[in-house]
Amino acid sequence: MKNYWKSTRDSFIENLIKYRTRKNMSQRELSGEIGKSSAYINQVEAGLSWPDAETIDDICEVLEIPQNFLFIPSYNPESDSNDARRAYIKGIIDDIFQETEAELIESGAQYLRRHEKKVVIPSQRVHHHIPPEEQIPFI
Repeated sequence: MKNYWKSTRDSFIENLIKYRTRKNMSQRELSGEIGKSSAYINQVEAGLSWPDAETIDDICEVLEIPQNFLFIPSYNPESDSNDARRAYIKGIIDDIFQETEAELIESGAQYLRRHEKKVVIPSQRVHHHIPPEEQIPFI
């Protein structure tokens, strides 16, 4: 399956530019607010430099956004294709179901280990000699 997720760095850069421009701030204005040079912000937005945690906190304070907003992968509904949107949403759903499926399998295995009973499929009940009170119904 094609990987539609953006890297952390790509998401950070894209979101930094998006939130800076939404605040109608130039690179120079943002850099002045956080005590850095405009060349530094330019390098960060070009992917040539990576800010430290304190600088990220300062940027978020100036842009008035939580820190995690800079790292969230996103897509642009106006310009991204339907395929990209579908893949993005499918990726999220697949991740949720894979985690849920693994959790369900593990909890079922734990249940069976605790009760040490055999699971009986209804159609097999006739062929097995397991007393009904020891049978676990197959759902």
